[in-house]
Amino acid sequence: MIDMVSHSEMHLPFNEGYVKAVSLAFPSRRIVFAACSGHVKNLKRTIEHLPNVEFKVVPQFDELLEGHSHHHPIYGRKAAKFYTNWIKENFDLENIGLITILGARAPMINVMKRFWKKMPGECHYLQHNQLGISMDWRSRNPIERYFDYISVLKRGLPKNQKLIVLELGLDEVIVDIAPAMKGSVEVIEHPVLQTEWLPPTSPNLEGPIKVAFLGHCGRGKGFDTFCDIAKKFSSSRLEFYAIGKENSSQAADFDTSSLCIAPSKTHLAREKFVELLRQIDLVCLPLPSSVSYVSSGSIIDAFAAAKPLITSTNQSHRAIKEKYGEFGVLASEKTDFYDFFEELANNPERALEYYEKWKETTIKIRESRSESSIACLFTRLMK
Repeated sequence: MIDMVSHSEMHLPFNEGYVKAVSLAFPSRRIVFAACSGHVKNLKRTIEHLPNVEFKVVPQFDELLEGHSHHHPIYGRKAAKFYTNWIKENFDLENIGLITILGARAPMINVMKRFWKKMPGECHYLQHNQLGISMDWRSRNPIERYFDYISVLKRGLPKNQKLIVLELGLDEVIVDIAPAMKGSVEVIEHPVLQTEWLPPTSPNLEGPIKVAFLGHCGRGKGFDTFCDIAKKFSSSRLEFYAIGKENSSQAADFDTSSLCIAPSKTHLAREKFVELLRQIDLVCLPLPSSVSYVSSGSIIDAFAAAKPLITSTNQSHRAIKEKYGEFGVLASEKTDFYDFFEELANNPERALEYYEKWKETTIKIRESRSESSIACLFTRLMK
């Protein structure tokens, strides 16, 4: 497994759960995890005890771009070739059963798909937010556009290579955009880290009912809408919290005066994040439509804590509901959020009459995404 995108703190809970699941699925196989030195150091603290896992250090992708964007057709491919050369120099290629590129960008897929095409093992390109970013912006330069993420998908993948998406419904999104990917996309539901599972709780309807926004506090995740909701409905019976780091470039755009806790100006330690989440009754994520193309880690955090969600409807959330049942309220329009919170402020018993059912669903979801459950999925995929 190679993660050349994540910095020291990025994707740590996901990588911990994913490596644990792979370790459980293949207990007799040697598993190597490679990332930048800071990420490896942090990940070792939680999974170094796994007997079949070892670590290697590689530079981050951006460090190899010589100041250029990863969209650059020359420098992007040059950076990608560093990793294929590193793989060739450090491993017996014929003996690799599976290689996973975590957070694979377009240049890496472009180079790796040809490099790995005739290898006996499989190659998985795991998607975090690559599709969401690509759907939000594409270069107008025809050369850059030919090599970008969407174009890569539209050309399809060799038979021994798969794109891995981390949420239900995203496989259908991919095939709608790139029909050539049919048969080359697999869903591995985002692991819900068992060490962060919190005991289920119920709100005190006498108040205050505590509502939180989780994760990166920027317009791209709907933090502007959350602040507006807090300003309108904050009271002694309804409190609003931001549990995450502020977007420093957008911070001045948000009125956080109605929040009991404002976004952290620095990285929020994971332990502190989980402890704050423990005290919350509901998670509110008014995600914009672009988040239809990505598995939101904040949604996973809510499931881990058994907290019902008030969030936007999209293909992924509809697919989760279809498989597991209602886990909160899915809002089709921005006004749906305001309607819910108006009822919550005036009649909490009615607004939360299905709270226990929602909570039971979140527990079912997190159990189905435990390391052992994901491990069982791996063994089926690799047969």
